[in-house]
Amino acid sequence: MRALIIAAILIVCCGPAMCQAIGAQQYSALVMGQPVDIGDPSAWVYTLTNTSASANYTIWLLAIEVDESTDVLNVSSPSGWACDTSVPHFISWMYVTNELYAGESENGFQAEYSAAPAYQSWTVMFNNIDNPGESPSEFGVLETAVPEPASMIAMLVGITSLVGVKMRRRV
Repeated sequence: MRALIIAAILIVCCGPAMCQAIGAQQYSALVMGQPVDIGDPSAWVYTLTNTSASANYTIWLLAIEVDESTDVLNVSSPSGWACDTSVPHFISWMYVTNELYAGESENGFQAEYSAAPAYQSWTVMFNNIDNPGESPSEFGVLETAVPEPASMIAMLVGITSLVGVKMRRRV
């Protein structure tokens, strides 16, 4: 029983990292976002990380799309990046001087919305240093830096169940 509990703990702790390492792509990105102020979730700050397995892929564009009921009011860009908000509900940041190389992160992409976005998705476009004509892209739904309450509750229920099983065996 002890071995089962240890195995479960190892899977919970190490499983996501192992899955990410196994599924490493030549080009990939991670976009994290969080409200600037938890009490007012209409302003967000984003962090972009180039998680590419190959050093040949640099990121040159980050785009955030929000639901149609949310308007973009204000944006700011990190140094070396320019922003375009000409398409409603869509923000695109493009590098001017700072491409994002594999293993690097950039934060400071900020946006203020008319209301808290109900939905946020992202698009990242890459340059291939060895083949300049290749410009692959990756898409995803925004991952928040703070775990959502449902995920935290599910994790606590799982851990509590494991502790309960262990205590029951002792009695």
